[in-house]
Amino acid sequence: MNLCLQAGTVILTLFYLGVVAKYFMPHAPHGVDAWMSTVLCGHLCLGMLYYMVFVRQFGAPRLTVWLYGGTALPFPLQLWWIWHEQAHQAMSLNSNLLLWGTLLGSVATWFLRIQDTRLRWIVRGLFTAQTLYLIVFVLPLLGVGQMTFWHLYPALLINLFGSVMQHVVLTRRDQLDRETRGLLEREVAASQLLLRAKHDQLAASTSFLGMLLHELKNPLASIRLAVMNMRRQGSDLPAAQLNHLARIQTAAQGMDTVLDRCRQVDRLESGAWTSNHTEADLLELAAQTVAAHPEGRRVALNAPPKLVAWVDVLCFQTVLGNLIDNALGYSPAESPIELQLQALSLPDQPGAAVRVSVCNAVGKAGLPDADRVFSKYYRAEGAHRRTGSGLGLYLVKSLLEREGGSISYRHEPRSGSTPLIHFEFSLPCR
Repeated sequence: MNLCLQAGTVILTLFYLGVVAKYFMPHAPHGVDAWMSTVLCGHLCLGMLYYMVFVRQFGAPRLTVWLYGGTALPFPLQLWWIWHEQAHQAMSLNSNLLLWGTLLGSVATWFLRIQDTRLRWIVRGLFTAQTLYLIVFVLPLLGVGQMTFWHLYPALLINLFGSVMQHVVLTRRDQLDRETRGLLEREVAASQLLLRAKHDQLAASTSFLGMLLHELKNPLASIRLAVMNMRRQGSDLPAAQLNHLARIQTAAQGMDTVLDRCRQVDRLESGAWTSNHTEADLLELAAQTVAAHPEGRRVALNAPPKLVAWVDVLCFQTVLGNLIDNALGYSPAESPIELQLQALSLPDQPGAAVRVSVCNAVGKAGLPDADRVFSKYYRAEGAHRRTGSGLGLYLVKSLLEREGGSISYRHEPRSGSTPLIHFEFSLPCR
């Protein structure tokens, strides 16, 4: 659009300077007049379309854009007048349209959304200068003042103002683009430095955590082994001492579980956790997970005779193990735990997912907060009597979402009895 307008300005200038009449149409003066009138009207039409695009890019009101576009609509009528020997009507309308477009631009500049203050006032100043020039041009026609050389070529200065405005706007825009690009480059560099520092900090934390886990698990293993030997060899020990040894072993086991969960969460969050999907019998995996828990006898497993699926075995056992440990640890002593496995079918995809639910009665810890139950480090107020990290359910939810699954929590009130807690998750079988 800008190129067309500038080309039209050059052609119009050639007509004004007599170059066309002298070198291209020396024997057709009437034709020169008709073509000059055509170029004048066409140039104004292009100018109105150009300013329509200009104000639209700077967020002018929609009405302003439509008014600029409407100013270009009479051009076909002007052409008909010019080539049917009524050029004076076409030029009279052209002068009125020029006046209207200039005044419209002066008003429109106050509604443009130009963020840069300098550029905003430059545009307003140039449009105001166009309006003032037009007023000066019209005054002699009204009998005020004298005609000058520039009154013979009114469009030249209007075009000059337009060209200057385009150059200033484009120059300022390029300057703002360079400043914005420089700012973005500095922000990117700062972000990269911050990211590198975070990465180094994470690497140091991971290294420290690995060292700490190693240093803690070794003495815990020694304590557990010593307690096991003492319990085996001390059958004639008093019952109080045997109970004391049992509590020591339970505490050591709890601390070991906390350390394992810290290590698993660290691997997951650092991206070191890798998936390994294979075909497995989920019923067998669930039975193994239940049997590995010291109180697994309390878990009632309800599942189809065979449930073969393509899953990440480690992920499935980690999720199920945490839910079972949570149910056994926070339910009343010797109360039953219900574990149910069920194959889910999607349209045209039989056995596409598996749904697992774990149900237990509410223990002394009470009901957890439904909005925070899967939050990192969250533990219910009554849960602090038992060793824990607040990472188990957070790890469960994170692993399931990583595999494209989901988990939900709800509680079921029962009149005259202890409420039930339900954790239910679904896991796609790839």
